[in-house]
Amino acid sequence: LDGEADHSGGTPMGIMYRRDANLAGARIACALDDLCDRYLSNGADLVQTQGVLNSDRSLNVRNPLVYSSGLTKVSAQQYSEWDFRSNDDQFLKEYVSLACKLIPEVASRHRVGCRIEEISTSAALAETNRQILGVIQAVTESLGYQSQCMPSGPGHDAAIVASQKYSKARSGLLIPVGMIFTPCRNGKSHDPSEYATPSQITKGANVLAQTMYEL
Repeated sequence: LDGEADHSGGTPMGIMYRRDANLAGARIACALDDLCDRYLSNGADLVQTQGVLNSDRSLNVRNPLVYSSGLTKVSAQQYSEWDFRSNDDQFLKEYVSLACKLIPEVASRHRVGCRIEEISTSAALAETNRQILGVIQAVTESLGYQSQCMPSGPGHDAAIVASQKYSKARSGLLIPVGMIFTPCRNGKSHDPSEYATPSQITKGANVLAQTMYEL
């Protein structure tokens, strides 16, 4: 987002006087959150995250104006990185298209320039192998453990394996996959407080071992 630097004290309030990149960025974040809420309320499978805000080292080198921000300035530049995920590829394409239309609309209302760049994209795994999933569920029940079936948000792990094929000496079919999750305390992940009890790890290992045996 490209605005225009001005003195915070001497520049009157209002978009007719200020081209504030930070303000436009905040309004964009709120607009995207509202858009996401509308689809979630209709049952869409969707998560979106503003994972980076003015803190990517390589982008800071390419966009040095981001360093010009200060307590006594109207911000001249801001950037952010957004992560959109869904198990439904077609829906996700449509949603990202709407988001990419909404962002410049909000920026324009604040007289702020806008550039959008796609960093990466990958196909979702709509569902894991039903046979493997059935064995995991049966094993879990036989061991007397509580469980629930749920989608995996990450785009690595099984999603990458499932997109690969057996060697030509085999059938040439996609590799069947399944996943077993063990609960972490308070559901925390990707955080220093992430912790799984020895009991939960043991249960997960038991399910994995018995599933491999059954398969």
